[in-house]
Amino acid sequence: MTLTSIEGSSFKYSPRTNKYTKINIETPLYENEVITTSKVGLTVMDFNDEVIGTVVLAPNTQVILRKTTSDGIRLLSLVRGHVRLYRAEKYNKKKVGVLINIRDNPTAYYGTHFEIQYSQSTKLVTSFNSNFKKYHLNKKSFTLKNIAPKKTDPVDQELSEDLKFLLEDT
Repeated sequence: MTLTSIEGSSFKYSPRTNKYTKINIETPLYENEVITTSKVGLTVMDFNDEVIGTVVLAPNTQVILRKTTSDGIRLLSLVRGHVRLYRAEKYNKKKVGVLINIRDNPTAYYGTHFEIQYSQSTKLVTSFNSNFKKYHLNKKSFTLKNIAPKKTDPVDQELSEDLKFLLEDT
């Protein structure tokens, strides 16, 4: 996966290191990491391996990169915000792609051009073509450690609190 565009601030939390760091275009991303955009942040992720697809994370969005057991399939869990996925038509026949689900919801969405908006008051899934499917995920229970960031910049204090809340709430 490649980060091809970042505007504003975006961060990742890694459970392996129990730290969060600001991300840039060269930052590698791994499974079970939490990606968060700030209120003015925008991140474009290109799955340019066997998955093939582009995901745009709008401002104030959090997703978790989940592990899947299928080659060529990635799972993103939307915690909050707005994501949009696009795949070029020439790849429509390949059985690869990105599944996106709303966190703690067993339904995942798959297609070539769709978006999901999710907050406490809104859940909106929009497909922009007929190549759209819903799948039921087999979810297992899990626990995450509670983290408290050790230091933050004053500008990123609210984002830091959001990350802390996310991990405490899991």
